[in-house]
Amino acid sequence: MGQHALSGRSDVRRRSPLFMRLTAAIILAIGAYTLFGFSLEWRESAPVPRNAAYIRHKCEALHRPVVPPSDFFSRLESDRYVAGTPPTLIRNATIWTGRFDGHQVISGDILLDKGIINGLGEIEQSLIDSYSKLIVIDAKGAWVTPG
Repeated sequence: MGQHALSGRSDVRRRSPLFMRLTAAIILAIGAYTLFGFSLEWRESAPVPRNAAYIRHKCEALHRPVVPPSDFFSRLESDRYVAGTPPTLIRNATIWTGRFDGHQVISGDILLDKGIINGLGEIEQSLIDSYSKLIVIDAKGAWVTPG
């Protein structure tokens, strides 16, 4: 009778709502871990965009410092130069260079050829004379800014 009473109690414990809830929670946790648990295979199976390399390159570029390309100062022509545009001399300008945290302002001339600034400020006459078909613009002290 002692064994029967104990076994009766254990039957009651196995069927109690709390025991059933705990068992269900453990089974669900094991199942969730099996299906979704920290498996790299599951994460790698997500579709990769066709332009993933381009997206990664753009994201990496956001963290790089803004500097001119390595060949910037050796260029002979701007990538925005329109073929056939004659060299231009802008005389008597007030020039905001953007240097020194945007505080540098000089008075003088600007010599442009193929989209590249070839002279700024006081430009030697021999350099100016070396250009044929030079367009000369008198700025009359007007401001010239980068861009």
